[in-house]
Amino acid sequence: MSSNPTANMWNPLSRTFLLPGELTSQQPKLYSKPALASFDLREYLEGYKGMTKIRRAMYVGEHCTALAQDSYLIALDELESTTYNAKLHTEVSKRLEQFGVALPDRGEWKKDVEQRSQRENQELKKEIARTKAGNLISECQRAHVDLANLCAKIGSTEEAFRALQSAREFCGDANSHGELQVSTVRISQATFRWMQINTFAQRAISAMTTRHQQSDGTDVWIEGSVIQIQANFGDAKWQDAIKELNKLDIGEVAASEVFEVGNTTAKDFAIYATLSALMALGRKEVREKYINNFGYSKFFEAMPECLELLKRFYDSNYSDMLVLLDTVLSFCVLDPVIGPHVSQIKGRVIDNIVVIYATPYMAVSLERMAKDLHIQSADTLESIVVKLITSKRISARIDVVSGYLYKHKVDPRDATLKNIEKMYKSFDSQVDLVKAHIMFLEEESLRPTGSKA
Repeated sequence: MSSNPTANMWNPLSRTFLLPGELTSQQPKLYSKPALASFDLREYLEGYKGMTKIRRAMYVGEHCTALAQDSYLIALDELESTTYNAKLHTEVSKRLEQFGVALPDRGEWKKDVEQRSQRENQELKKEIARTKAGNLISECQRAHVDLANLCAKIGSTEEAFRALQSAREFCGDANSHGELQVSTVRISQATFRWMQINTFAQRAISAMTTRHQQSDGTDVWIEGSVIQIQANFGDAKWQDAIKELNKLDIGEVAASEVFEVGNTTAKDFAIYATLSALMALGRKEVREKYINNFGYSKFFEAMPECLELLKRFYDSNYSDMLVLLDTVLSFCVLDPVIGPHVSQIKGRVIDNIVVIYATPYMAVSLERMAKDLHIQSADTLESIVVKLITSKRISARIDVVSGYLYKHKVDPRDATLKNIEKMYKSFDSQVDLVKAHIMFLEEESLRPTGSKA
């Protein structure tokens, strides 16, 4: 029998949701406790609410044995204080028992939440019938959304989506339709189905004809955009995430109420922005768009390591930057959005650094580059460079004998020859057109007068 309680309790058939990158036939990959000095489990989960907090706590418990017991205790506490989900409560309790945790009998709590959920369900259905009969469109939509939120609290996600689907026919205008899509996104975020979440977020944004604040103070456009960035990271669509980041006024995002909802935190946003920059931008862009951008100060306060990563990147201190990146990623592996893609993200960051490092040189030693970039060996670096040359991100060749990377020199005669070839092709096309026109005129001159074509 395995000595790992997390492995013993793993039962893929009992899962109520799938996490990104996981297969139901496999046990989750286990990681050590994050090496990040500032990491504190309760502080990390404190920014989330409801089912998002519960699912994230469970994800940590499933992927880190050292933190599993505390994670499941946090999940259990949130279940009891914010949900009516007795089924999930039983599942988490069983996981805690695997760690020898003696829990009090919660039979009364389960009985109480069942009665409360049934009572609230009946009241909401009566409210839906009343507002529908009175043609009170906005009130009826609100009642459907409240019913959906109740279903989500119980753990009936499919029932929640059905209630939201029914609410669509009571959308009186574009703003109410946008708010409905945001409600759908908020419920679906705890499922970690990123493609679906991205679609809902896009619908919320596209539904709005003007910028609109919801009753809880959040801006639909900002919340939808932030969720799209998160969903693109969860779906490994890095370029789409970067495009969405570039559209945002970071000062507006920082001043918004979007992080009070409890599905995304300022720390999350700092990580998404920082990793996007390291994967795609040059040093000058990183300084102008991130380091010197006051709008990011709120996010860097939440995650100071992100600012330090960007500063080391800008200073070309790549070796120390990659060491710190490993430390930050040791935390990210326990994040259900980024965790499944950590190795891909690090690979893309290294690709970007290699391109930036190699660009100024006409010739550079692969061994020296590997040492400067904290890459395991020149052979490892060579495989990276070959990939970048093949994808045309680097215009160079590798001299295997000397172990040097040589940049391709552009011969002025080659450029002149290409221009001549282009002119010849253009001239050739014009000649063909003239020939066709002459043939047409000859045919016209031979046709008898008065005849029709």
